[in-house]
Amino acid sequence: MHMPRCQSFPAMILKQSSVKNMLATSMSRSAIQKFKITAFELRNLDYVTLRFFESRTSPLDAPLILWLSGGPGCSSTFSLLFEMGPCRITNQGNDTTINPYSWNQNANIIFLDQPVNTGFSYADSGKTVGNTPDAGRDVYAFLQLFLNRYPEYAKAPFHIASESYGGVFAPNFAKIIFEENEKLVLSHSHLKRINLSSIIIANGLTDPYLQMGSVAEYVCEGPYPIFEADGVQCASLRHETIPICQRLIQDCYKFNSKKACAPAHKYCYTHVWGSLFESGRNVYDARQVCDRGKTNGGHGCYEEAAWIDFWMNATANKAALGAKLDKPVVSCNMNIAKEFLKNGDGMHHTALLLPDLVNADVRLLVYAGDADMICNYMGIERWVDSLETKFSSEFRKSQPTPWYTARSGQLAGEVRSAGGQDSGAGSFAFVKVNSYIKTTMFPSPLANLKLPFRFPSLHSQIIASSRTMRLWLFLFVVYVTFCRAAPPTVGVGDSQIVFDTPFSPPVKDDWFQAGLEHIKQDGLIYELVTHPDFVEYQLRVTEPQLCDPSVKQYSGYLDISTDKHLFFWLFESRTAPADAPLILWLNGGPGCSSSFGLLFELGPCTVVDEGNTVVHNPLSWNKNANILFLDQPVNVGYSYSDHGEKVSTTPDSAKDVYAFLQLFFNRYPEYSRVPFHIAAESYGGVYAPNIASVIHQENKKLEHAPKPHSKHIHLESVVLGNGLTDPYTQMGSTADYVCNGPYPILDPDNPECVALRRTKIPICQRLIKACYAFQSRLTCTPAELYCYSQVWGVFEKTGRNMYDARLKCDRAEDKDGPLCYKQTAWVDKWMNDPEHKIALGVSPQRNFTSCNLDVNVEFLVRGDGMYPTYRLLPELVNSGIRLLVYSGNADMMCNYMGEEQWVNNLDTKFKDEFQNTKSLPWILEDDGRIVGEVRSAGGSDSRAGNVTFVTVYEAGHMVPYDQPEAALVRFTISPPAF
Repeated sequence: MHMPRCQSFPAMILKQSSVKNMLATSMSRSAIQKFKITAFELRNLDYVTLRFFESRTSPLDAPLILWLSGGPGCSSTFSLLFEMGPCRITNQGNDTTINPYSWNQNANIIFLDQPVNTGFSYADSGKTVGNTPDAGRDVYAFLQLFLNRYPEYAKAPFHIASESYGGVFAPNFAKIIFEENEKLVLSHSHLKRINLSSIIIANGLTDPYLQMGSVAEYVCEGPYPIFEADGVQCASLRHETIPICQRLIQDCYKFNSKKACAPAHKYCYTHVWGSLFESGRNVYDARQVCDRGKTNGGHGCYEEAAWIDFWMNATANKAALGAKLDKPVVSCNMNIAKEFLKNGDGMHHTALLLPDLVNADVRLLVYAGDADMICNYMGIERWVDSLETKFSSEFRKSQPTPWYTARSGQLAGEVRSAGGQDSGAGSFAFVKVNSYIKTTMFPSPLANLKLPFRFPSLHSQIIASSRTMRLWLFLFVVYVTFCRAAPPTVGVGDSQIVFDTPFSPPVKDDWFQAGLEHIKQDGLIYELVTHPDFVEYQLRVTEPQLCDPSVKQYSGYLDISTDKHLFFWLFESRTAPADAPLILWLNGGPGCSSSFGLLFELGPCTVVDEGNTVVHNPLSWNKNANILFLDQPVNVGYSYSDHGEKVSTTPDSAKDVYAFLQLFFNRYPEYSRVPFHIAAESYGGVYAPNIASVIHQENKKLEHAPKPHSKHIHLESVVLGNGLTDPYTQMGSTADYVCNGPYPILDPDNPECVALRRTKIPICQRLIKACYAFQSRLTCTPAELYCYSQVWGVFEKTGRNMYDARLKCDRAEDKDGPLCYKQTAWVDKWMNDPEHKIALGVSPQRNFTSCNLDVNVEFLVRGDGMYPTYRLLPELVNSGIRLLVYSGNADMMCNYMGEEQWVNNLDTKFKDEFQNTKSLPWILEDDGRIVGEVRSAGGSDSRAGNVTFVTVYEAGHMVPYDQPEAALVRFTISPPAF
């Protein structure tokens, strides 16, 4: 490495310490001095880094330029070494050479890595900046510190130059400088007035509405078309994708909020710009083909990007720059890009900030290369033309004028300008640059330099370079934002640095195929599904062929922005899947995987041979229905969190399930058209009513305010199997069941039965009554702790299987196990097979357990299971959503007596009819067996009952396991259920 070739002003690290608070008070000189001290003495805060180069010519008289790369999250070091800095990267990142055409030939220039965690910048606390206004306040604080320390530069004209996402940064930063300058006029502050002279925006994203609207015109009919004008891609862009994108951007412009802007940001980046990446062309230069899987196609189509990362991570170079030696550095930080994307930052109408600046005589130069697809010149010229400034009339009347290079006389492009004069720069200018001209990036726009802002005779003076124009048009940042590559890891060896760059080829990280987005994560390939109304969620989907290869399957993860990942597995119906209903199956716990229900109760295959294999289940519910198994909440089954995130209340998990359903239906609309049923077991008696209530409420919102991509979910019924739904009533029935029920485990006169009736149950019910009244953790947790230990705790002492009173239970690991079913361990073994994990889109390192006790405890200590969940059901039933409650008569935990009692008390419009009905025998048609009893109200011979309760004979807690044929007939075939 030869660092001396690119020596800079003494390296500086700026620490961000209470920047926002100081700026809020317009920052007094003492505040700045205090800030400056903390910049070098305090720890565990945030640092931004800069590289400053004096002008090679008369630095004291030269202007000062602040250069900003885009991203967001891309280091200005990339521009320094690749575009217009004092040195150029060469020799695969092993060396640099002097750049004789650097902008510091005639100007002092600052390259700033912002926001924090960009390039060499870092945060001890791990904090990030997620929006441009916050980043702008930090930049203003930096400038005050810098100019206070080096006042010789404070007198020079100051210019902000930026590219790509810098079209968002530069107007925001300039606006802050302008407003702070105005405050200084009215105050006696010793802060420096910054001599803001111009804003330069290169191929920038500044007015997303107009720029996104121009994409089809450019890629289908522009100078370098990549699609057939009358082809499918162009038709889709014109008539579907771009109109949706623009409607979302309009909402962003109108409400100017994260909620409105994030969907626009996500959708437009993915669906509009995404089609360009899929084309196989270089999205930053439409003339070029780009094979991102080859080294020469390179990282984002430019191999120099990897060279720069290599150079930046050289220990000697870090030491010379005063950078943190142990911090891996990448040109673009994907985590920052994600934060800005999540906040919808790039979709705000940034162009609206510019008229006040232009009208106050801050000059504006906007330029664009004619081969750039991402921020094409057509859209950029339109937003410049649309700006309402004092030069608008003059600018709109101006015609594009040829622009020639001074040296060769070649046609370099076209210029439109207003407010200029022969002796000075234009005040308001747009330049389209022809990409075949070999030039450097524009130098500083000052009258005393050879600048594109100076248009005497409209023959601008620009400096020729050996680098083609396409390089300075390079919008590397958009590629990074779109592809969401993972941050790199860097290992420093004795003689070399080995690292993975974030500019990995999309075929390895994120790409489009046949119009669908795909991603590679943990070595596994998924289809990636997003939704404009749920920007904090995405689906990763794969198509396994396990368990029942005869049907179509989907599995994968719902990714939630707070680092939560929920696993799902869908099986299509074996019979007429297009017409079959869709069932969402949920096991309980809380903390138990629905894969247990899949492999043990009602799924297409059953685990056997101690977990070594599975066999076909002919009585699976997918015989007549599409069925979806979901592991929720987070950390259940294959579901996981990256950083220990937890969900400990059912309402929170219900919102995640609703988002999952919307993404799923948006990707697979064929399932959204069929009746949808939620079926849940055990603690699912808490889950299902909450989820159904969220769906119902969201459906009502969509009726009044439809959203183009959110679907009305055809919620047909709620099915509860041996569920905990009304703890007060159900706990109250415990003594009747265990002492006098069909399978009594205690003699009625046993002291334990007496204690249950006289003390334990009354205390339990008083505590639950308080929970019902106040519905808080303070009242519900004591109820849950007491009732579980003192009432249900009786069961464990008896040595019986509390899920099936007919059976004894040896809870030793090598016997029945803690849950009294040895098949639980079999399920764990089968699900932990690495080959099965890979087939399901699960990392082989992910551990599976049927029931997670930690999740159970989290819900327990919040009293979640004691809330009056049953109160959610009447509104659903009265709205036409049917309710089926079934209970095996051998279950002790959620016994059928308490279940029937709370259904009988449910205050719906069918209450009187239900209470007046008698239980009728349930007889299987095939063999004439009486398998239970049925009570129903609101039904008819051709339709399921609106409120139905079924007692299932000779079945415990898991009815589909104990009575599989009866469960299949009742719940997926015969009218009483569906």
